[in-house]
Amino acid sequence: MIVEIEKPRPSCSSALDYNEGKVLRGVASLVAYANMGSVAREDIYALFERYLHSAIYDTAEVSFHASVNPSEKDTCSEEDILGFITALMEHLHMGRQPYLVYRHFDIEREHYHVVSIRIDGQGRKIGNYYEKRNVSAFMRRVAPRFSFTVAGRGERVLESEDLSVESVKPSRARFNPREGVVSQMKEIFSRALSYDFDGFPQLECILSDIGLKATLDRHEISLQGTNRKGEPVTRVFTEADLREPLYQRMTRVLEGHAQSHRLRHREKERVRSLAGFAFDISRSEGHFVNILRGKGISVHFSRTKGSGDIFGATFVDHSTRTVFRASELRGAVSILRMQEAVAKGKWRLEDRGRKRSTYVGRSRSAVKQDSLRLRDLHVGAVAKVLKPVGQPHGNSWSGKIRLSEEELRERMKENEGGAVYANFEDRRFVEKNHY
Repeated sequence: MIVEIEKPRPSCSSALDYNEGKVLRGVASLVAYANMGSVAREDIYALFERYLHSAIYDTAEVSFHASVNPSEKDTCSEEDILGFITALMEHLHMGRQPYLVYRHFDIEREHYHVVSIRIDGQGRKIGNYYEKRNVSAFMRRVAPRFSFTVAGRGERVLESEDLSVESVKPSRARFNPREGVVSQMKEIFSRALSYDFDGFPQLECILSDIGLKATLDRHEISLQGTNRKGEPVTRVFTEADLREPLYQRMTRVLEGHAQSHRLRHREKERVRSLAGFAFDISRSEGHFVNILRGKGISVHFSRTKGSGDIFGATFVDHSTRTVFRASELRGAVSILRMQEAVAKGKWRLEDRGRKRSTYVGRSRSAVKQDSLRLRDLHVGAVAKVLKPVGQPHGNSWSGKIRLSEEELRERMKENEGGAVYANFEDRRFVEKNHY
């Protein structure tokens, strides 16, 4: 068994959102709770907020989020695991705290998540010094009692965005045909099911970004490996080849996505703002796609077969594992705006082969004049926004005044006559004392 404790955060909202979202998707369930009157979603959030606002001192270490991962070698039952969690919370002086236990079955290995808060009923923070070391020592002591074995040193469990998935090896970024094809396809498909999508077309977009081409035919999903260009590199693998009920798993996940999609307000606002900003500054369709790719968002366009015109767009945010259609982004980047951009010439159909301005064949004086004009334009634009208070007025951004040759001669004559100047760059601060 391995117990992973996440780094504490200033709020419990992220841990609750993660587990409650899995419950709404149908891949997790609440199996136990303690020191709580009601386990309705609104009551859970309200109770944790009350504990948070009762804190005497401000602290950034408020949340408690741990995962309990039994291994295949362990013979413990669910009753043993719940007993171990109860004993563990007592050992960490959190036995009287409100806490929830979720069972996750989104992957083949079932595991448990524990969510609680580190602020007690009197508003004091519960200490967590050497917490992981204490948990390791406690697990070795009670392992025979709860029928599990302690994992060796260096073994970890990788799991998701917050806690770490499934094996000691890190998850692959995309499909690699040089490694085990069947195991990779199962792993990538399980990872795609953790996204928030509402149908097979969106799941198909997610899988294409990770290197798999999915096909749906009569309630059966087939997978095929692809390279980065989207070209097939393996044969088609059916559910019988993979020995995995892919369509059944997708259907079970989709049952809870209709409600969980409503909870993705922050994720939708992130995609909406980034897509709107990218659309405003983009020069073409390819430029728009590249800007969003740098933010972890991939864009999939739906086109007509004949003319290739865009009639739909899907945005896959790999940072938050959410998928949205263009119609859900409240007009930030609609299909109508894209078509108008192409019609008005704002969006070029092709970036390649366009002519670029060059200085070849021009005189050196003309090149210098253009560079100075560009510098003044840039300096003026910056000065309008960032001009400091009390800056002397001059011909350059630094505020220094460049004297003409006549003014320099006059200043030299005044110096010879015994004039004393204050140490200022602006000529308005000149003092003359003649002897």
